[in-house]
Amino acid sequence: MTRQVHKGLVRYIGITLTYDEYKEKLGRSFYLRNLAENTTMIGFLCWVNILHYGPNRAAYPYFHMDDKDGNPYNHQLTVIAAIIIWTSELTSAFITRHTFKKAFNHSITQQAVREFERYPEMIIGFILVMIHVLQNILMALVKLDFTAGLEKAH
Repeated sequence: MTRQVHKGLVRYIGITLTYDEYKEKLGRSFYLRNLAENTTMIGFLCWVNILHYGPNRAAYPYFHMDDKDGNPYNHQLTVIAAIIIWTSELTSAFITRHTFKKAFNHSITQQAVREFERYPEMIIGFILVMIHVLQNILMALVKLDFTAGLEKAH
């Protein structure tokens, strides 16, 4: 986001954005990445718990994640590890937003609010994309075939 990097991109890559447009584009990209990260982590935690505790538990025995078979990766460890990873992502996002604001005088949050006010239809698009991401996570988890790996080990 520095002026030097922007000048280098203009000079060597040929981008045509002004420095302010460049900052807004980076801010928007960061905001969207955070939205995707949070949606993914919420989705993962929800689906793992639904598949572990839910009514279809019998259909997905891998998600029982019990300690009975000597597997060290159980449900509790999976959830704790996911929460630790998510916490590190949230901390990183907080530090980055603070750096953008203090070092570059650019508030990603205020930019997002302005863009939502200017283009309210984006909210519907974001919701639909988040639902799509959640469906993709569920389908990826449901389609996993862990028995093939177990058969090779025996």
